[in-house]
Amino acid sequence: MNRKTELLELSVHLLHKIATSVAAIAEEQSASTEEVTATVETGATNAKNVADESRGVDQSAVTVAESAAKIGEFVDTFRI
Repeated sequence: MNRKTELLELSVHLLHKIATSVAAIAEEQSASTEEVTATVETGATNAKNVADESRGVDQSAVTVAESAAKIGEFVDTFRI
């Protein structure tokens, strides 16, 4: 085998190793991106749930305040 052929084979082998490494890195990055996306989606869902529950708590507080005012009015009607 002459020197040019050896260099060519070495270059092909090196390019193959580089391509394999790039493919592995791309696959790993894709998996990481999917994990980040899933985490962000979960966070967004949780934030929406907290906001929805907060609105429910807010409405409950209004209802309790209204009920307390009515009870106060009833108590006043029974005072001597």
